[in-house]
Amino acid sequence: MDPLVLQDPVAYTPLPSAPPADTVVTVRPEILTIRLVSPAPVAENRKWLAYCCFIIFVISFGLFAFYYMMFGAERKN
Repeated sequence: MDPLVLQDPVAYTPLPSAPPADTVVTVRPEILTIRLVSPAPVAENRKWLAYCCFIIFVISFGLFAFYYMMFGAERKN
C-alpha cells in the first residue's frame, strides 16, 4: 500500500456517483405555508398600532404642510 494513505487520519470515502443521464428525477414541490409559532401578545400589537398611526400622522402632516406652502399662502410671483 501507499504510505501516504496510511498516514492520513481521515478515512477516504468516495463520493456517490450521479444518476445516469436518462434517469428522470422527480421533485415533489412543497406548498408554501406560513405558520404562526405563537400569537403575538396584546402589548406587541398595540406597539405596532401606535407606530403605524404615528407614521400616518407624520405623512399626513407633511402633505398638509406641503399643500399649504404651495397653494394655501398668498405668494408673490
